[in-house]
Amino acid sequence: MSRKILDMNKNKVLRNDICLTLQCNNNCIFCPREVLKNNVPKNISKELKSIRSSYDSVVFSGGEVTTLDNFYSLLRLSKKEGFKRIGLITNGRMFANKKYADLLLKEKLIDDIAISVYSAKNRIHDLITNVSGSCSQTKKG
Repeated sequence: MSRKILDMNKNKVLRNDICLTLQCNNNCIFCPREVLKNNVPKNISKELKSIRSSYDSVVFSGGEVTTLDNFYSLLRLSKKEGFKRIGLITNGRMFANKKYADLLLKEKLIDDIAISVYSAKNRIHDLITNVSGSCSQTKKG
């Protein structure tokens, strides 16, 4: 299931946000994953084709989509489908792995990235995510 992102000034859909997974490497105190469990599309390829028939931009969100084994193949599929802009909403932790980040940069698969940081203070960020060291890993990514 996708959500439409609107330009409030022009009442026009800018892009669609696809929640690909509820799997995550954080355990944030405010996370609505349980409420969203029925919003993950069963057939991503079909969902992408459907969105592409009307829009040229897509944003991937979750859970944490970078933890999916097929994350890069989904980005490649999106490029193949002809999306002009591909965005990502992430906690950024997977990008602390240099090889993982380098592949994303090398293949130029993402145009826009929004990284969630809940506090500049490591201790507070880690309390919110319920993962010790998550702030340091996000900053490194």
